[in-house]
Amino acid sequence: MFNFTSISDEAKHTAAHILAAAVVKLYPKVKIGVGPVTKQGFYYEFEFSKKIQDKDLEKIEKEANKIRKEGHNMQQMFMSKDEALNMVLQRGQIYKAELLKSIPDQDISFYRLGDFMDLCRGPHIKNTGDLGPIKIIKIDQANWNDDPTRPLLQRIYGMTFSSDKELEEYYVMKQEEKERDYVTVLERNNLGRLVGDSLLLNESGSQLLNKLEKLINSHFLNNRFTEIYVNNVDNIEELFEHIDTAFQYKIRSPREFPITLKSRANVDDDFLNEKKQSHRIIAAKQYRSDLDLINLLPQITHILNFFKDLEIDLKGEIFCSKEDDPFIQALSNILQRDGISHTKVVSQFNSDIRIRFSGQDVLNRTWNIAELTIKVSQKMKNFRDPLNIVNTNINPFRIIVYMLENTKGNLPRILSPNEIVIIPVGKKNAEYALKVCQLIGNMGFIASTDLTSKSINKKVYLANKKNSTLQIIVGDKEQTTNSVSLRHLDKDLGLVSLEDINTTLSKIIET
Repeated sequence: MFNFTSISDEAKHTAAHILAAAVVKLYPKVKIGVGPVTKQGFYYEFEFSKKIQDKDLEKIEKEANKIRKEGHNMQQMFMSKDEALNMVLQRGQIYKAELLKSIPDQDISFYRLGDFMDLCRGPHIKNTGDLGPIKIIKIDQANWNDDPTRPLLQRIYGMTFSSDKELEEYYVMKQEEKERDYVTVLERNNLGRLVGDSLLLNESGSQLLNKLEKLINSHFLNNRFTEIYVNNVDNIEELFEHIDTAFQYKIRSPREFPITLKSRANVDDDFLNEKKQSHRIIAAKQYRSDLDLINLLPQITHILNFFKDLEIDLKGEIFCSKEDDPFIQALSNILQRDGISHTKVVSQFNSDIRIRFSGQDVLNRTWNIAELTIKVSQKMKNFRDPLNIVNTNINPFRIIVYMLENTKGNLPRILSPNEIVIIPVGKKNAEYALKVCQLIGNMGFIASTDLTSKSINKKVYLANKKNSTLQIIVGDKEQTTNSVSLRHLDKDLGLVSLEDINTTLSKIIET
C-alpha cells in the first residue's frame, strides 16, 4: 500500500548531524551525546539545561530543514587526540570528551557542517542539499551509554525522505495506522475497549479469541496432549529447562511418544515484540532422539494450513547450523511448494533449528506471528535417552491484533465473532429467540441475537455485513413447531428442529 524509497545509512547519518546542528543553534548550552542511524531513520541524544517538550519538536524540525536546504558540504577534518579533547571540553561537550578518551591515540575524525562540528568517522553524503525532507518523529529519554547509573538524556528520533511527495505519503500512512490501530478497531467493531492500561474484551471479543484458540487446538493439538500450567516465565529457555518437572511422577514408555504438552504462559521475549498484552499457547512435542526429524515435517504443514485458513500470507526464516542438512532441505521444499518465500540464516551458533513465520500487512509492517523451535537431543532427568523437543509458539492475541490492523476488522468468516445471528420475526418471538441463543451457546457455538425493531431483510443484511456465517430466523411457525429456519451464505436451508440443531450446525460450520 505504501512503498517508500530506501534511504542509505549515509543519508540518515547526515540527517542526524543536521538535527544536532539545529539543536545546538537553538539551544547553545546543550550537551550532545551520540546520533546513530536506525532501521527507520536516526536519533540523537541531548542533555538540555531544561528538558524540552513535544511542542518544541516542530521548531527543531523547521530549523533542521532550513540547514538542510542551505546546502552545506560535509567536510571531514582530522586532529590529534589532545587537540580534539581540548576543543570539545572548551565547548562544554563532556559526553564527546568521554567518547574521545576511549579512542586509541590516533588522528581523530570530525565532520564540519557550517559552524557545527561533530566527532564522527563518517561516511556522509557530500552536501546537505542532496538530502530529502527531515521529519522529527518523537522524543524519548535514555540513560547515557544505556547505563541506569548515568545521566538521563533526551533522545530525539527523526526520519528523512527522498521527496516532499513521499513525506506527504508518510502523513497519510500515519493516519492510516491510527485508523487501523487494533484498539480503535476493537471499539469500532464492538469487540472491546481500553480501560486504563488494560484491554477489556467484551463477550464478542472474548468469543473471537476463544474461536482462534479452538482453531489452534484443531490444527496443532489434535493428538493427545498433557496440559500443564505455567504462570509466568522470563523466556522460553527457562521453560524448557524445567519442563521435565511435569513428568517426575511418571516414567514414560517409548510407545507414548510423541508427548504433547499444552500450556499458556506470559512470556516476555523478543518474539512478542511490541504487542505484549496476552499469553501465548505453547505446544511442546517431545520425541525420542532416534526418531528421524523428517517425521516432524507434518507439523510444519499444520502451521501452513492454519494460516491458510486465516487467509494470512506468510514469509519464513529458517535458523540452522547446516544448510545442507536433509531436514532443512525437506523443510525448504515444503515452504517452496506452498509458495512461501523464505530465507535461511546459517550460523554455527544455531545449535537448535528455529523456523519463524511472519506476515506483512498492508502498511508493509512485518509481524512475527508464529515460531517453531526444535531443540535437538535434550537430556531430561526422567528419561534414559535424550529427547528432541519441538516447540510451537502461537500467541493468539498477537494474531488477532495483526489481523485487525491488517483488515481494519474485516475478518475472514472462519474467525467471525458474529458466527451465528438469531433473528426474531417480531417482538413476540424475542423470548423464543433468546431461548434458542442460549441453547446454541451451550452447544459451544458463538451466537448473538438481533432484538432491534428493524425489518427481517435489514437484519439479514446487517448480519452478512458483519461476516455472519449463518442466520437463524424464528417466527410464529418456528416457535409453534419448536424449530428454527436456517440461512447459510444467503441460501435458505429450511426448517430444522431444535433436537437436530446441534448436528446440523456442526455439519454446516465444519464445511
